[in-house]
Amino acid sequence: MSALWDSIRPAPVQPAGCGCAALPARPSPPPRARLRLAILPAVVVALLPKCPLCLAAYLGAFGWIGADSWIVAAWGPPIAGACLLLALGALGFRADRRRGHGPLLVGVVAAAALFAGKFLLPSWPALVPVGAALLVFSSAWNTWPRRRSAVPTL
Repeated sequence: MSALWDSIRPAPVQPAGCGCAALPARPSPPPRARLRLAILPAVVVALLPKCPLCLAAYLGAFGWIGADSWIVAAWGPPIAGACLLLALGALGFRADRRRGHGPLLVGVVAAAALFAGKFLLPSWPALVPVGAALLVFSSAWNTWPRRRSAVPTL
C-alpha cells in the first residue's frame, strides 16, 4: 500500500538553497499507459450495441458521417457470404431425411444469385429479389412435411 501511496503522492516542495539535492531521486510512477489500456476492454463492451435498435442507431450514425460506404465495402461481402453459407448449411443439414437435396440445390442457386446481384453484378439489380425469393422458397420447401403413404410400411 505504501508503494502505491508513494507513486501517487505529490513531491514535497523544497525551499531554494536547500541541501536536499544530495538526496536520491524519487522513483518515477508506473506508466499510465498500462492503466489506460486496462480500461479499454470495459469501454469497448460498453459501446457494443446491445439490441437491434442500438445497432440501427450506430449504423445510422456511421451513415451520417459518411462511413457507411467503406464499412459496407469492407465487411459486406464477408458477412453476407457467411450468412448465406449458414443458410445453405441449414438446408443441407440432414437433407436426406427431409426432402432430399432438391431444396439445397435451389438454395445454392438462390445464394449465388443473391450474392452476385449484390456484390459482383450490381448492374443486374433483379438478381437480388429473385435470389431472396428463391432462398425463401427453398427454405419453405425444406420444411414441408412429407405425405404419408397409403400403404403402411413395416
